[in-house]
Amino acid sequence: MEFWAEVLGYKDAAGNNPFSELTAFATKLLSLPHSNADIECVFSQVNLVKTKLRNSLHTTTLKAILYVRFGLKRLNKCCHSYDVPELVLWKIGTNEAYASTSSAPDSAAISIDEDPNEDVHI
Repeated sequence: MEFWAEVLGYKDAAGNNPFSELTAFATKLLSLPHSNADIECVFSQVNLVKTKLRNSLHTTTLKAILYVRFGLKRLNKCCHSYDVPELVLWKIGTNEAYASTSSAPDSAAISIDEDPNEDVHI
């Protein structure tokens, strides 16, 4: 990557970088994973969550479960060792717990209007 950073900083006599497209391509290519282990992990988690008994699980629910699972894994916690904040416990069963917030990132936002039969894209 150091080489491509140096090529990206190169300027000719006119002040142009003739290799800008090449460096963009190379950095995108080098950022690809070397294996598909991460994708296999996601499919494995989907198969653990969406069993034969839970086959009609709504896509939004599946996304939410995977979001929580990977979030806990990122924090090195599990459902037994995670301390739920008091505010969250207080909101359970109230309308406030289900109100949508605009502060959530787009990738984590879950739409109520989603088609339950759509493919899961993670």
